Amino acid sequence: MTVQDVLLPDEKVLSECKPFYATSRRIIRLDEGSHGESLAELTYTQVTAVGLVRNPSYPVMIAGVMVLLCAVFVTFIGFIFFTSILAVGGGAALLLSGSRGKPAFYQLHVQKLPTLAPSRPGSEWQTTINTFKGWLGMGADEGDSMWRLDYRKGGSFITTVRLVKGTLPEV
Repeated sequence: MTVQDVLLPDEKVLSECKPFYATSRRIIRLDEGSHGESLAELTYTQVTAVGLVRNPSYPVMIAGVMVLLCAVFVTFIGFIFFTSILAVGGGAALLLSGSRGKPAFYQLHVQKLPTLAPSRPGSEWQTTINTFKGWLGMGADEGDSMWRLDYRKGGSFITTVRLVKGTLPEV
């Protein structure tokens, strides 16, 4: 199946970033996998925001912590005080730079559609785990992760979505 097979009459593809297609009416995700093909779509009214998600650089963060620890050690044994102050600043800068990380992907934030059947609540333990995951930023469910685009490939696609949608906040 191609995207041309699922387009409505007078609907045109404005931009593509496979498996995503921005058309004049909606956003389509057309996956072709070993288990067959899957189709998902969003209307532009369902898209509430676009977020740029960054991945932290753990090696840079570890280097920052190591420099900080060395600076503290040098200070305690009474060696060069001025150098240890510079090392604390450098270590903190490395730690902050690593935690900021590099851009990884764009996330389309989607307004959830109401479901007909209420969802079954999980156990108290599962609810607590999901709450902690949300606090740590790990709470993206299957529906959210489905609408992620690679940062290097998705720039023009996101620009097209913003032009069609109009004002779209960046989260």
